[in-house]
Amino acid sequence: MKTVGRKKYFCIAVLFVVLCAFMAGIGLSAVKAEATVEEKTIRIAHISDMHVMIEEYCNVYSGKYLAETKVTKLLEETPMIAEAVFEDIYNMNENAPMYVFITGDVTSNGEYDNHVWLSKLYKAFTQKMRSRTDYDFSGFQIFLSPGNHDLYNCKAKSFMPTQEELDARADDAEREALLEGYEPRSVASITSKQFMDLYSDFGYCSCPDRKNGHHLASCGMIDGCCLEYFFESDYWYDNSTSRDGTGLEVRTPSDKTLEAFKASDKDYNILNPDARFGACSYIARMNDFDVITFDSNTRGYKYEKWNSEGNAAVRSCRGWHESTGGMVSEDQLRWAVTSVKDDVDANKAVFALGHTNFLPHFDSEDEVISLFTYDNWEQASYTLADNGVRYLFSGHQHASDITSYVTQNGNVAYDIETGSLASYGCSWRTMDLKRTISNGVVTEDFESLTHNLNYAPFEYGVYKLSANVTTPAIRDPYDIIPDEHPNGYMKLEKRVTVDKITGEELGIADYLAAQMYNMASSLEYGLPGEYVGENIYGLLGGLTEKLSSLSFVQGLVSGLVNGLPTIDLCEFSFQGNRYSVSEKPVAGYDLADFTQDLAEYLIQYDFSGDANKELTLAKAFLVVYGGHLSGAHSDVMDEEIAPLIDFLKSGKFVRGLVNLLEDALLPQLEILLDAPIRFDTAT
Repeated sequence: MKTVGRKKYFCIAVLFVVLCAFMAGIGLSAVKAEATVEEKTIRIAHISDMHVMIEEYCNVYSGKYLAETKVTKLLEETPMIAEAVFEDIYNMNENAPMYVFITGDVTSNGEYDNHVWLSKLYKAFTQKMRSRTDYDFSGFQIFLSPGNHDLYNCKAKSFMPTQEELDARADDAEREALLEGYEPRSVASITSKQFMDLYSDFGYCSCPDRKNGHHLASCGMIDGCCLEYFFESDYWYDNSTSRDGTGLEVRTPSDKTLEAFKASDKDYNILNPDARFGACSYIARMNDFDVITFDSNTRGYKYEKWNSEGNAAVRSCRGWHESTGGMVSEDQLRWAVTSVKDDVDANKAVFALGHTNFLPHFDSEDEVISLFTYDNWEQASYTLADNGVRYLFSGHQHASDITSYVTQNGNVAYDIETGSLASYGCSWRTMDLKRTISNGVVTEDFESLTHNLNYAPFEYGVYKLSANVTTPAIRDPYDIIPDEHPNGYMKLEKRVTVDKITGEELGIADYLAAQMYNMASSLEYGLPGEYVGENIYGLLGGLTEKLSSLSFVQGLVSGLVNGLPTIDLCEFSFQGNRYSVSEKPVAGYDLADFTQDLAEYLIQYDFSGDANKELTLAKAFLVVYGGHLSGAHSDVMDEEIAPLIDFLKSGKFVRGLVNLLEDALLPQLEILLDAPIRFDTAT
C-alpha cells in the first residue's frame, strides 16, 4: 500500500508540476502577447491652396486687380493668412501636429518671388517648432507637393508697376494714374528644378545619402527621413537622372508629338515625356509611416516661339503651360506601390499627397467638373487602395470634405479634401490616425477636424460670420477709408492692423472677418448675374468656334453673334418677386443687359413665403457654399434651406420658371428672329 501511495503521490506531484508549468506557459504567453501590442497616434495638419501673392505684386488701386482677384479669393491678405495659420498651429501647444502636409497651389500663379517668400516662411516656422523648449517638436517636418498653379504657369504676373516705372512719373497724380490704369506685367514662373531647390527642406533635398535617411548639417530635412524620387527610378521616361541632373528640364516636343496630342483629344500621356511630368514626385519614409507625394499636374505646350517672345513667364516656362486638370500616370502608380510594398507588408501607415481630388466628392463631379478629379481617378484610387495606401490628401476644389471608395477586393480609400486659405473660410484641417498593432493585426481609427482661422472664427456661412464683424455695416472694404484715397484704398500696416476704421484700429481678426463677409456678400448681390451678362457674348463666340466645321451654320451663327450687341430688346425689370417686360424695345438694352437682369431676378427670388425670413437662391447658395468650404454638417445646412427644398419639391418652381420664360423670353426671340442677320453666302 505504501508503494502504491508513493506512486500515487508521485503522479499527483508530477501532474501538479506539469499543470503549473502549463499555467505558467499560459501566463508567459499572455505577457508575451500583451508585449506585442503597439499603439501609436500620428497627428497631421493638412493645408492646401494657399495661393500666396506677396504684397509687392498687389495693386488695390487697379481696377483690373480688383476685378480679377477680389471675387472668390483673398489675395493681398494671403501672406498674413499664411502666417496666421502657422501661428494657430504653434498655439495648439502640446496638441500641435508633428507633421504638416501641403498639397499644392501654394502660389497665385507660380510666381518665382511668391515661392521664395513661402520657402522662407516654411523654414522659419520649422525652426520655430523644432526649437521649442516647452514641448518636444524636434521631429517636426513639412511635406510639400506642387499644384497646377505652381509650375510652368504662363499667367505669372504682378499688378504693381516696377519702382522704375513709378519713379519715372513726375508727381503723385501721375503715379496714381499709373497705378489705376496699370496693365498686369508678366513675371518669371518656376520650373520643377527651381521648385525642388527652393523647397529642398520639405521633401526635395540633394543630400548624397538621402535614400538612407542621412542628411547634411546644412539640410533642413529631419534626420532619419529616407527620400526616394520618381525621376531616379526605373519607371522614369528614359535614363534615370540625378537630383541635379539635366534630365529634369522640359523639352521641346516634336511636330509629330504635337499632332498626335491634338488628334488624341488631349491624351497627356503623349506629352508627358517631354513635359517631364511627375518630376517632383517623391516618397518619404519615416519611422512610423511613408508619404507618397505625386506631382500630378498635367501641362500642355502652347508657345512654339517661346525663346523670342518678350513675355517673362513664357520664357521661364519654355513654352509649356499648366493645365487645370491632372492624372497619376501608370508609371507613377507602379513606382509608388512597388516602392512601398515592403513597408505595407510591415504594417506601416502610408499616406498619399496630390493636388487634384483622388475621388469625386459628389455625384457626377468627374463629369460635371472633370478637371477637379484625376482623369484616371478610378485606376489611381483602386490601385492605391488594393496596395495598402488608404489615406489620400487633396485640395484643388477649395472645399473641405472626406469621401471614400471601396474596391472590388473590399479595400477602402479615403480622399481627405481640404479647402483654400485664400477662399471664403480660410480653412485647414488636422487629422489623428490612431493605430493599434497586435500580433500582426492592425486596427486604425482616424479623426479629422476642419479649422478656420482662430483670428476669424465662424461655424458656417455669412450669417455666423457677420456676427464677428466689428462693424456689420461694412459692405465694401474699399469704401471704408475714403480719406486715404479717392478709391478707398487701405494699406495694411505691417500686416497687423488697419488704422482708424470707424475711429478704431481693426486687427487681423476683424479685418479678415470683414473681408470674408464682403466676399460672400458679393456673391449674393448681383455677381452671378453680372458674370452671366458680361460673358454671354464670349459664350456665344465659343459656340461659333465649335461649329467651325459646318461652314454654312458657322457663318450664320457668327453673323448672329456679331449682330447681337446692336439689337435692342424689351427691358426686363423686377421688384421683389414681381417682374414686368416692356411692350417695346428699349434703346441700348441688349442681350447682355437682359441676361444679367433675368439672372439677378432668379437669384434674388424669395422662396420663403415669409417677409421676415427671406430665402433667396443667393442666400441658399451662401449657406451651402459657406458650409461646404468650412466643413459644416449637412443637417445644419438642411435646416436653413428647408423652405427652398420644399418649394422645389412642390413643382411650383418649375411652373413659375416656364411662365417666366414664356413672358420674358418669347418677346426677345421674336425681335431676334425679325432682325436682319447677315452672313457671307460664299462661305
